[in-house]
Amino acid sequence: MALNAGDGADAADYWLRVLTNTDYWKADGTLHNAAFGGKAIGQPDARPWSIEFSGRLLSLVKDVEKEAIEFCGDKMPFAGVMYQSVENLRTDGSAAIPSFPTNVIYTPKDSDPAHGDLVAYGPSVEHKYALRDWLQDIIQAVLPDKCNVVEQLRR
Repeated sequence: MALNAGDGADAADYWLRVLTNTDYWKADGTLHNAAFGGKAIGQPDARPWSIEFSGRLLSLVKDVEKEAIEFCGDKMPFAGVMYQSVENLRTDGSAAIPSFPTNVIYTPKDSDPAHGDLVAYGPSVEHKYALRDWLQDIIQAVLPDKCNVVEQLRR
């Protein structure tokens, strides 16, 4: 079944986001919390959710590495890709972390038909720090030369 704008992504799909700063990587190979900060997590306009973190759906990406390089262009370094299964990112808010519901929603753009947002319902924008801390624990990431790892997750 085809996804329509505003639909929840399939649980078997993966949400991913291009890393555009080499400083997002810590010496131990994990992501620094700065990878989840700045303008990356924000409050949307006129949406049923209160926080969104922009990304893409793997099932709609044709070539992870090629499209990441195109996204970065000459303006930003391609520092890798963060990713996680939709199943693991979808919560009902009953756990201690996160204490609010989350989901991955298909939000295509004219410039990016694979666009999908990781969203949170109910919390205020100040809760983006709780979201960031949770994501830092569960998000996986690969360096640019390991995009094949993400490609192998396709179903």
